[in-house]
Order: sequence, then structure tokens, then C-alpha cells
Amino acid sequence: MAGFPVLDVVIGLAFVYLLLALICTTIMEWIAQLGKMRANMLERSVQQLFDEEKSPDEEKSHDEEKSPDEEKSPKAPVTIGFFTHPLIQALRSPNQRPSYIPGPIFAKALRDVLSEKQTREQMSAGLKQSLEALSGKAGEAPDETQLGEWYDQVMERVSGAYKRATRKWIIILALGLTVITNASTVKLAGNLWQNPTLRAYVVERARARLEEGPPLETVEYTEPNNPKPTAPIESDTTRSPNSILAEEQALVGDLLGWSGEWAALRGHYISWPLLHLLGWVLTALGVSLGAPFWFDILNRLVNLRASGNPPPKTDEKK
Repeated sequence: MAGFPVLDVVIGLAFVYLLLALICTTIMEWIAQLGKMRANMLERSVQQLFDEEKSPDEEKSHDEEKSPDEEKSPKAPVTIGFFTHPLIQALRSPNQRPSYIPGPIFAKALRDVLSEKQTREQMSAGLKQSLEALSGKAGEAPDETQLGEWYDQVMERVSGAYKRATRKWIIILALGLTVITNASTVKLAGNLWQNPTLRAYVVERARARLEEGPPLETVEYTEPNNPKPTAPIESDTTRSPNSILAEEQALVGDLLGWSGEWAALRGHYISWPLLHLLGWVLTALGVSLGAPFWFDILNRLVNLRASGNPPPKTDEKK
């Protein structure tokens, strides 16, 4: 282990970035769940799909009292019928709208909604054109396979939009977590370089983390690389690749923190802020790249280190 000090320092930095990124991911999921971000985006996307999206003026007056005529003639009949369909209602969590709808379920529910004469008469011209384009025949509704494929294609774009929306949050969380934990890349690299024992232990913990498997880009969904929405993790799951082990929590506490910083500041009133600011920026940028990125980098670095080890000695044959 002592033969690769520079590589071990880089492995240590990548490992800390990975752990901090996992913490950011978990916090981001709490925010997403509390704010119902996924459910809201899914509902808006389906409403856009049905060409029944509300205008800005309608959004502002959403909470205003509706007239009896408006109550009798909703402006989004397909959307209302779709989200009140029993198949979609079955996907709801307690007191929460569905944040995931499989393509086949979407197709079956929409076919049922469109089979009602009153709904067909009230649906928008844009939806009629889309359905005719899917079926290839005027006045004929597409089958469930065509509807499912249409929905999946749209959800690919929705998935990308959700990632872009959460990306802004991740950057803010990364910066906040960096400052709170005083995770300065400059200081951390110096500590790892000067302490061979600590460096060796961090490398061992990095290897153990790789054995936990690749992390999820989001905690709730099991296939982050799939552009389509994927099934949520069961609520009773107690262990996931995104969980921080007790040994890792202790290690983060030892590596990071504000202990001794006041003493270090004395006599270095210019260099200390500049070095810490640089270290914080580097850490925040690194953490914002995400846990899957650093898991891949860490895996490559550990493999590179292993490939450089000399072969074990063997007894010579007598």
C-alpha cells in the first residue's frame, strides 16, 4: 500500500466525494418526496400529453371558486378521467398521487377513458390528432401497444427534465454540505498525504464500498440509467446501495469537520480563507457530479492500483 501514495490520495478523495454525494442524493429524495416533485411532474406531463395543460392565467385562478357550468364541464376531461381511473388510483400511496405509471397500465386506463362517449366528445383537437397519427387511420383509436409506446417515448423526455430540475438542487446541497462539514479538498488531500495509516484505511474502506454495488441516482427508483420511469423500491427495503455504513459515517467524522480550525486560522488570516474557499469549491463541484460518477471513477482507480501490485512470491520448487 505504501508504494502508491499519490494514487491512494486520489482514491481517498474520490471515496469522500462518493460518500458526500450519497448524502446529497438522500437529502434530495427527502425534498422530492416532501414536495411531491415526481408526482407533480408526472401529472403535468400527462396533462400536456392530452393537450389539456392549463394556461398561466388558469393556473393563477386555480384556487378561485368555480361556477356551476365549469364544474359540469371540466376543461381537462381526459386528464380527470385518467387519474380517477381505478387502475391509476391503485398506484397511489396513502395521501399521495402516483409518481410512477407503467406503460401498459397507462394504455389500459386511457383506452377505458376514451371509450366513454362524453369524454371523446370533450377531448382536445390536439389529442385527437395525436391518436389518429398513432393509429394511422382517421377516427380510429390506437391499440394498447401503440399507446404504451407513445407514453414511454414521452416519459423519456420527462425523465431528462426531472434530472435537470434536481440537478440545481444537488448543486445547492453539495455546496451547503461541503461548508457544513468543512470538506475542503485541499485540507483532505494534505491529511491523506501526511498520514500513511489513515491513507491505507481509507483505501480499504473504499474497496468495501465498491462491494456494496453501484449506487442509485435516486433512492426511490431502481434503474437510474433507464430513461423510462422504473418501479419504486419497496417501502420496507432497509438496505440499499445508497446507505452509508456505520464505519463510513465514523470515517467521515474523522476526516472532516471544524475541529482545530480556529487554531489554524491564527496568523493565517489571508491564506486560510483562500485555501478553504478553493477546497470548498473543488469539493462542491466534485460532489455535484453525483454518486454513480464517483463510484465508476473509484472502481477504475482501485482496479488500477490492484494491477500495479507486484505478484505474490511463491516457494521455489525443490
